Amino acid sequence: MKFIGSKPSIHGKNVEEYYDNFTEYYALTYDNWDECSKKHGLIVHSILSKYVAGYDEAETVLDCTCGIGTQAIGLALCPSNRLKVIGSDLSSREIEKAKVESVRLGVDIDFHVADMRSLRSCFSVTFDIIFSFDNAVVHLDSDDLPVALESIRDRLKDGGTLLISVREYDRWVQEKPTGIMPERFDDDTGSRVYFQTWQWIDDPSADVSSLYQTMYLLLRASQNQLWEVKSVSSKFMAWRKDQLLEAFGRAGFRDVEWLTMEETGFHQQIVKGVK
Repeated sequence: MKFIGSKPSIHGKNVEEYYDNFTEYYALTYDNWDECSKKHGLIVHSILSKYVAGYDEAETVLDCTCGIGTQAIGLALCPSNRLKVIGSDLSSREIEKAKVESVRLGVDIDFHVADMRSLRSCFSVTFDIIFSFDNAVVHLDSDDLPVALESIRDRLKDGGTLLISVREYDRWVQEKPTGIMPERFDDDTGSRVYFQTWQWIDDPSADVSSLYQTMYLLLRASQNQLWEVKSVSSKFMAWRKDQLLEAFGRAGFRDVEWLTMEETGFHQQIVKGVK
């Protein structure tokens, strides 16, 4: 099974198409995307300044799964940030949206379409810091995860740092939650409701289920007050702490650490490694 790039995923579509189809709706899954992006930027800056050795000498940072720019734009907007921010993502539509949003918000960011498994094909330069936040790692299966980690390591400077965030899967693979509860937002764009459903897939060969089907659903009230539904679905890998720490080690990263949400203030756990 394969998740990323032109290769089909296990549900018959590829990840590029998955995100392309949801690009124009993604910001609507937040109460206020502009404010959330700024908040994320402040938190990401705090994480980098606290946990990246040599941060004071760092010059560049790549968000290699930037989507529409939630963290990349937020970091560029952060008053304390002095790094040159670059963003890349597999989805060309998300990159186009990120470019539009960066211009609208007045920040200068270079955005590129790039597969995290083959960053060298897009970037000839190396970076001081590379991060992939908001659980993008779930699109990588056991074959692609080491490929992606090696690709990222290759584009890091010696002593550079990689940070990847992931959901609380150690707990969730045991509890098997069925999704994210609905939230309703009312603003100038109208009324909308966003939620997710998760269906865990049993694997007799594994000690715990590591695969689940997720569906993102966004309901929007039309002018006649009928609700329109936008949905996308994919299968995700629930990567656990021990699996990610081991994968980082095998990829040649040193000083590998697991940072909790309580430590960082970010809404997901983070694994960090140094080239």
